[in-house]
Amino acid sequence: MSFMICVSIFVALCMLGGFHFYLILTNQTTIEFQLNMVRRRQCRKNGEFFRNPYDIGRSRNCQEVFGPNSLWSLKWMFPYLAAPPMGDGLSYASSMPGLEL
Repeated sequence: MSFMICVSIFVALCMLGGFHFYLILTNQTTIEFQLNMVRRRQCRKNGEFFRNPYDIGRSRNCQEVFGPNSLWSLKWMFPYLAAPPMGDGLSYASSMPGLEL
């Protein structure tokens, strides 16, 4: 019984962790993910292509979240060793010119 509980909690945590890893790679919050799904459906219905304006590539998206350190160096796991994130937290790079918030 306890093994089944542990396995089900592990599966749930893996699903949640995988979803948030996807959000990091696409540079979205959970709320933006929900809003972008609606926008994506509307664009698909109109025959257009939707792209998240803050998706600037997987590597740069990870650097937006974890700081300018290499993802494979694992320095981002230790904030006292890692370089601080770039920016002021109020403005973000955008893949669309003129849309920087």
